Amino acid sequence: MYYKIINNNKENWILLIHSICSDMRVFDKYIDSLSNLYNILLLDLPGHGISRDIPMNYDIQNEVVEIMNKNNIPKVDIWAVSLGAIISIKIMEKYPERVSSAVLEGAAFGLKNRLYYNMFYMFNIVGSYIPSGIWLKLFTDVVISGKNKKRIVNQMKEYAKDINTQTILQWLKFMEHEYKRNICNVANSIPIKKVYIIGSKDNVFKPCIVKHIAQNDFNQIVVLENCSHLCHLDINVDIAKMLG
Repeated sequence: MYYKIINNNKENWILLIHSICSDMRVFDKYIDSLSNLYNILLLDLPGHGISRDIPMNYDIQNEVVEIMNKNNIPKVDIWAVSLGAIISIKIMEKYPERVSSAVLEGAAFGLKNRLYYNMFYMFNIVGSYIPSGIWLKLFTDVVISGKNKKRIVNQMKEYAKDINTQTILQWLKFMEHEYKRNICNVANSIPIKKVYIIGSKDNVFKPCIVKHIAQNDFNQIVVLENCSHLCHLDINVDIAKMLG
């Protein structure tokens, strides 16, 4: 798995994990501001960016912690988006001592209703016959809305142009595995500070977060108005403040 280290000689580290059909470039505009406070570890998830055509397994949290160990990174804050939020929960579940806090943006922990679940599982069955470009169009049409939709969709197309259907299907199977073990319950059981940020117009994933994530000393839900699924592409988000 390809990764990038930006060592700013700071005391603290932040780990950035992108969504499906993107790569570490989605965080580019935030690097300068985060560098004022953190050393930064960025990943290209298997099959994305420079980590192309790398077999993916359900224990990706082990691979992430191996990268931390290799680079003498004792502990991180996390900013993770969509699929990345699922991976973050797996890291916190198995290695809680390695995570200080997390901002989970557009956490893809579950779908709006039974119809969306049925469509999700059906795609996992027939998806190998659907070109990745068509899948991306379907995905963005469903989860992206608002005045910035055209710009965001064009960005996603650029990030995803070299991603193949098999990569998408592998990650959707990974998500299905986590849904079946009820990742919301797992997340609620982890005593680490987690801030869930989600767009008010994210009608696919917001209902699950609002319904199933308990707000308490460890979980806070922040709804950003006039945003859809990928809030950080819609507006400037002050991640450092949320982690603080």
